[in-house]
Amino acid sequence: MARILIPGLLLAALAFSNFAFCKAYNNNSEVVAAANNKFATELYKLLARDAKGENVFFSPFSISLCMAMVYLMSEGETSMELAQVFHYSQNREELAISFQQALAQLDPSTISWANNLFIDDNFQVKKSYKDFVSKYLGAASENLDFKKSPEKSRTYINQWVSTNTKGKITNLLERGSIDAHTAMVLASVLYFKGEWLHGFKTSWTQKRDFQLLDGTKKKVEMMTAEHSDYGFADMDNAIAVQIPYKANQSMVIIMPKEYNGLQRLEDQLIGKDLFLNVVNKLYRGFEIQVTMPKFKIEDTFNLRGTLKEMGLNKIFTPGKAELTRGSDDPRLFLSGVYHKTAIETNEDGTVAAAATGAVSAALSAPLRVIIDRPFLFSVFDTQTKNIIFFGRMTKPNLQQGR
Repeated sequence: MARILIPGLLLAALAFSNFAFCKAYNNNSEVVAAANNKFATELYKLLARDAKGENVFFSPFSISLCMAMVYLMSEGETSMELAQVFHYSQNREELAISFQQALAQLDPSTISWANNLFIDDNFQVKKSYKDFVSKYLGAASENLDFKKSPEKSRTYINQWVSTNTKGKITNLLERGSIDAHTAMVLASVLYFKGEWLHGFKTSWTQKRDFQLLDGTKKKVEMMTAEHSDYGFADMDNAIAVQIPYKANQSMVIIMPKEYNGLQRLEDQLIGKDLFLNVVNKLYRGFEIQVTMPKFKIEDTFNLRGTLKEMGLNKIFTPGKAELTRGSDDPRLFLSGVYHKTAIETNEDGTVAAAATGAVSAALSAPLRVIIDRPFLFSVFDTQTKNIIFFGRMTKPNLQQGR
């Protein structure tokens, strides 16, 4: 059977469009954002459940974009399943234009992306498909000899990924993931480097207690900054703070008011346009002092089982995947979806390849927000309203993989 591998990492795609074209489809990027953000909360719910209290970090936008390349190959029930899980428009050209516009609006000074189709020498992909994803998603294509040199091909693709993520994502495809039956690898990468609009002062960084989910406390490096540009929201059982980067992105943190309140917060908010609703509630214009942990996460997922649980079935079934818009070979099916992310947040900003509780204030002093317990966070594009990265921090300075 001919297989497709989807290595999803810190993914996104390179898109080209001109001003007049974008202007003609001015609202399409909002359609992508609404679909992406809904998918983000639905996927998060399953990843958080399976993580059993550990950190979670992923890029819903990049996964959705990479799977859009698969959707553009699909027909029939497979196409319907993809549209339902990812909330895609069933008009393929409209979907492609929407992604093209959303990508064109991302600030290139902080986000870079690339798409590539790695195709086996002996496998035929329709020229119409390659031309379409090249036109709208900027996807290049290369031929490799998977049958004779699977390990050499795997190393080549991993090096392409590493180069396009500035070395933050390495060894995405594990040994054995490519074999003689692999027909094509669709790879899509995204690299984000955000510098805080107002940096945290290194002289204010100090060790403070961070309470874990089990109630124990851990001393971690906590950094502090103060400014009137920060957004703040006080909700029933949580507080939120928005910390802007120099470009069009912000980090939005949502922390429960109770030390053991993360599960309740997830149950109440996930699936309800979480971050967009919070962003709409934020207010600013007064001094806010934010103290939060420096943190670093590396997370790895094989999303095949999770996506099947969400409703994708036919695409993973040999002989039933209906990917005939991309190839005339009826044996083609999707064998794996690999997603790897990395984030590091410190006083300068974020590189991603993600006791008092909460609040204290006095009339002449800034509002103080202390992030000292497990929290949800997102890197959110303020122009497109897209959730680029999404996760939860339960254990600062922990790396992991699944």
